[in-house]
Amino acid sequence: MNSAHLSLANDTNAKKSRQSLAKIPGLTNDLAAKYPDGIVIEPNIRETLKALANHKTSTLLIIGETGTGKEEVAKILYRERAKKDGKVPFVEVNCSHLGSDLAHAKLFGHRRGAFTGANEASNGIIAEANGGILFLDEFHMMPKQCQADLLRVFNNGSYQRLGETKTQYSKFQVIIAAPMSLEKMSELGLISLDFATRLMGMSIELKPLRERKDDIKDLVEIYFARNSRKISKASLNGIIKKCQGYYWQGNIRMLFQALEILILQADIHGQDYDASLLPEFGLMHAPISQSSCPSGSLMTSVTDGSMSMKEAVFRFEKKLIEETSRGTKSIGELAEKLGISRGNLDLKRKKYQIALS
Repeated sequence: MNSAHLSLANDTNAKKSRQSLAKIPGLTNDLAAKYPDGIVIEPNIRETLKALANHKTSTLLIIGETGTGKEEVAKILYRERAKKDGKVPFVEVNCSHLGSDLAHAKLFGHRRGAFTGANEASNGIIAEANGGILFLDEFHMMPKQCQADLLRVFNNGSYQRLGETKTQYSKFQVIIAAPMSLEKMSELGLISLDFATRLMGMSIELKPLRERKDDIKDLVEIYFARNSRKISKASLNGIIKKCQGYYWQGNIRMLFQALEILILQADIHGQDYDASLLPEFGLMHAPISQSSCPSGSLMTSVTDGSMSMKEAVFRFEKKLIEETSRGTKSIGELAEKLGISRGNLDLKRKKYQIALS
């Protein structure tokens, strides 16, 4: 099995996970008590995850934009399970990577010689998840054939390895991460109704960072503490205030990337950590709507030097796809309207993080 699919499934990674629960050096007692693992989420979400650890057959759907921390929330449930059950596997799959002809073999394993290049037998992802958690990230990008293949194992735990007729069994808890509900995915034709119905369970919605401005204070403080960076209270407050003024299209992940660059800039130039060292990226600001910034405005922004051509093309193409999708009944219809192939559209949706709601 490709090790890129696995996370926290061995002793080394499990040990790292347990260590992350310890108090972060330099963190205030209040924050350490509020966020024992350094993950800034609402108390009711933590309580839901603790409860789910006792319901191992219940599916969890984590809804949120890119960068909101869906994977971190999934790992909280994993750690709660590990507290109760000891070492359990946590198998992570990026569903957008399951488009190859060998996806079935990756999922269910194969016998030796089942296909050209299969020099060794493989247990597959489903077998690795037995007794633990299967985390399906980018769930809305899962190919239809993989959905059909997985429906049986989600129903009764049974499956067959490629090249074999013997029935195998695997039982695991499913965690799904996606930018929308199962109902919406079904409505848009991204997943089948049978698939959506089988995976109904508990849902947790993570708000975008622009709706969590108060949490930015805690996030910034935790970031500096985690990276063992000493900073004055005045400088910290200045950075927090400036960060609270941005939209953050990439949410928490983008915030942390900006802080990483700030620290790097300070270290390179031997300066104190200061808000003036925060980088300025277009995606830190609110997306420009079609009405407020048509193509002519984008052209003006490029010609007057306030925006790069690359940024203008990015914004225009993203907005074009979003606007064209309005009233479109299916992904295939949208691709036809845009005059591009379904595969090309899927790549652009992934690139621009477009949910097509």
